[in-house]
Amino acid sequence: MSWRVLDDWDWAGRGNLRCMRAQEHLVLLTTDAIDDLFRNAAALPEAQLTWSPMDQGRSALDQLQEVAQAPLWVIKGLDDGNLDFMSRSYFVESLKLRREWTTLGECERICRFNTALLCEKILALPDERLDDLIKVPFRGGLEEKIGKFAARHYLNAVYHLGQIAYIQTLLGDKAMH
Repeated sequence: MSWRVLDDWDWAGRGNLRCMRAQEHLVLLTTDAIDDLFRNAAALPEAQLTWSPMDQGRSALDQLQEVAQAPLWVIKGLDDGNLDFMSRSYFVESLKLRREWTTLGECERICRFNTALLCEKILALPDERLDDLIKVPFRGGLEEKIGKFAARHYLNAVYHLGQIAYIQTLLGDKAMH
């Protein structure tokens, strides 16, 4: 499989075509998703960051805390392919740590720092490793390619962007942020 994506086509007629590495494209998608996530979250009134739909769903703040921490999980998997550390006790400790991040600003600062670390790791991934398999501790322990696993933070951020946008609509904000 080719892990190259088309980046730019000169539609003015010169026909310049540039291919970028999949890793570069993933970094662009990831950083855009984080920008979108925090722009949407910032549009929520501060008092509503901890509001939970029907008092049962996850608040925007809870979701931002997760997204801020998630790059560290992906980094660990990319480093050594071992996700056995994701035990129940690890998740309990993770929850305890991220609950200390109680503001939008804290979550954004931590998320951007951790995302930058992950993006460095993604850019350093050699093309030859993208088809290697890693066993993930969710979805029944399936194996997936490192190239797909590297996108987990991006996918998680986009998912939570949708959840936060839904919270906004429940609160009456129908604007596109």
